[in-house]
Amino acid sequence: MTAMNAAAARFISSVLSLKERSPSFFSLAIFRMARTSMRYRDEALMSDKAYYDEHGWFESLYYTDVKIGLLKRMFGTMIDRFVKNMFLRENAKKELSQILIVFIRLE
Repeated sequence: MTAMNAAAARFISSVLSLKERSPSFFSLAIFRMARTSMRYRDEALMSDKAYYDEHGWFESLYYTDVKIGLLKRMFGTMIDRFVKNMFLRENAKKELSQILIVFIRLE
């Protein structure tokens, strides 16, 4: 068997394999940022929120049901908290600016 045939055989077997791989840190971060921003962003479309809810993505670790190790779980939790705090601070700033506008108008 030539090297090309061996490489082709490995490629075909990997494509046909049904084993799902754990997501990369980057893929996990993208999923968690999208999910958490969808949950806390007021401007998110209701249809998008319904889609995430329908697929159970607000409660899941990732889009698909794959095994995710402890380090990636901790990383995902850190991303969730960071994005949540970012949106909560943004909302707090909006509320504070609205309160200040009311006080300025009262003067």
